[in-house]
Amino acid sequence: MRDSKLKHELEVHQIELEMQNEELRRTQAELEESRDRYYELFDLAPVPYVTLDAAGRILECNLTTADLLGVTRARLLGRPLSAFMSPDDADRLHRFLKRVVASTEKKSEDFELHTLNQHLVRTHIEAIGVPAAGDRPFACRCVMVDLSALHQAENRLRETEERFRQFAEAVDDVFYARERDGRFSYVNAAFVRAMGMSVETLYETDSGWSASIDPDDVERYRIAETRLLQEGRPYDIGYRIRRRGEVRFLRHRAYPVFERDGRVKRTVGIVNDVTLERELEEQLRHAQKMEAVGALASGVAHDFNNVLQSIIGLGWMALKKDARPSEVREHVEAIVRTARRGGAVAGRLTSFARRGKTVSGTQEIDVMVQEVSALLTHLLTEDITVELSLDAPGAVVNADAAQLEQILMNLAANARDAMPHGGKLLIQTSLEEDVARLVVTDTGGGMDAATLARIFEPFFTTKCAGRGTGLGLASVKSLIQQLGGRVEVRSALGQGTTVRLELPLADAKVSLLPPNPIVQLLTGKVLLVEDEPIVRMTIRRYLEELGLDVVEASNGEEGRRRFAAEKSSINLLVTDVVMPGMLGTVLAGLLQASKPDLRVLFMTANPQNIVTERSLAGRALLRKPFNREDLAAVLGELLLKQEDCQVMA
Repeated sequence: MRDSKLKHELEVHQIELEMQNEELRRTQAELEESRDRYYELFDLAPVPYVTLDAAGRILECNLTTADLLGVTRARLLGRPLSAFMSPDDADRLHRFLKRVVASTEKKSEDFELHTLNQHLVRTHIEAIGVPAAGDRPFACRCVMVDLSALHQAENRLRETEERFRQFAEAVDDVFYARERDGRFSYVNAAFVRAMGMSVETLYETDSGWSASIDPDDVERYRIAETRLLQEGRPYDIGYRIRRRGEVRFLRHRAYPVFERDGRVKRTVGIVNDVTLERELEEQLRHAQKMEAVGALASGVAHDFNNVLQSIIGLGWMALKKDARPSEVREHVEAIVRTARRGGAVAGRLTSFARRGKTVSGTQEIDVMVQEVSALLTHLLTEDITVELSLDAPGAVVNADAAQLEQILMNLAANARDAMPHGGKLLIQTSLEEDVARLVVTDTGGGMDAATLARIFEPFFTTKCAGRGTGLGLASVKSLIQQLGGRVEVRSALGQGTTVRLELPLADAKVSLLPPNPIVQLLTGKVLLVEDEPIVRMTIRRYLEELGLDVVEASNGEEGRRRFAAEKSSINLLVTDVVMPGMLGTVLAGLLQASKPDLRVLFMTANPQNIVTERSLAGRALLRKPFNREDLAAVLGELLLKQEDCQVMA
């Protein structure tokens, strides 16, 4: 019985031992599997791992370390890591390991390793000490980070920055970066040339930029900057600056740089000095205007021939011996009306043709269209009718009259060429929210899609050689964009063409024209100098009817003598500007030198580009032809300031 029990216990114990052995084998297999996984991760890790002893010899390393140094792992074990360093770096590694041994915290430092292939590898080493325990000596576990790619990226970044800096410093355009608080964080050297102030001044305060902008333009710049910062809206505007006494035109483009949350972090911008371009545009605009004047010439000649024919015929009838006094008066009145009509034609033509730079101003668009339409009859052929539909009363836009005239003349010329067999030109105006709309429609042959897509290209034209420059619509688009507006063209073959222009309204009210002035009677003595006898005779009659005593002369020298004889009583000089022998401006200077309070009124029949603005700046000037009422209005204003002359109702 006892043997049986003992046998049973032995069998149970054997089974327990076998179970324990199985558990040990399973645990050992799991440990081996875990170790294999560790070594696989250790060897295949993309980062070099190395274990050093206190002397810096390699106790253990992964395959990535061997690949980095270009040596097999077997040849690395037992070798000092300093063998792959320069003497200076080897000394630094020795001191570095001493700090690791003396501390329980992680240490790091950068070193340069020389591989077997003599490649230089910049490496960042992070190390922590593992204290000795039992038979295990002190060890230093290190992670090495290859900085080569980072250094290459840094070098490329520095090279890119240097190339950008060289480019930015060489170009004539201003590049800048501006932080949200208004500080300029970068401005290139072109800023000094464009703005006439040092970069340091701008870094200290941003007020120098806006302070140099023309007062008439600064508000537009501030509005654009505010919208850019608050709403992230890029802008492309033009404005004038005053630099060392001269006015320059700038084009300013600015763009937002956003934070991740959508807020504007900073702005970057480009500023170009476009003064030369503006001057070239003015020259081109004048050349186009001269082209239009040439087209107008035949129409104007036609009108003048009719005027002359009317004057000759009316004069002949007035001189007939059997003409009754009432008929004579009727014929003379008709001659005056006809002559004034001819003067109006000449005035419109010379006003349109004068060469002058555009200046900022406001124009009532309906009034401007009405005035230009009178010129269109000379530009268009007789079989083309002009129809106006003006529905923007009081609408004022920021523009110079010459700019708007040029736009309409270019569009009308294109319409004329599109209607060789006649048709209708419709010009419409209207108001829509904060814009004034100007629409020009012709009944010509229209354009296909391919032509329509290229109409704004400079020098693109469908006309025969010598018939067009291809700059008309390009100039229209440029002018409209300068005025802050937009242009749209719609056309189809056989359906004519419609050009739609939109211009922002100006913050200005239209001033009503004053009523016709009442002719006033004046007292005093005037010296009248005019070389044309008939003109001198009629102006003398005008002056005498206005109540003035008149002393007349036919040229400058005679005027000097007559003035010297009656200097004390003469208080007004009325003189033609261009005369044989002595100019009226020279005569006025000589007489005012001896009598400073002498009032002077100049007269001229010359176009505005002939009479120099400098010689007549601030002087009273009356252009021929004029009537008695025109003369009375100018003299009334001029003589009211003189104590010796009184105005009589």
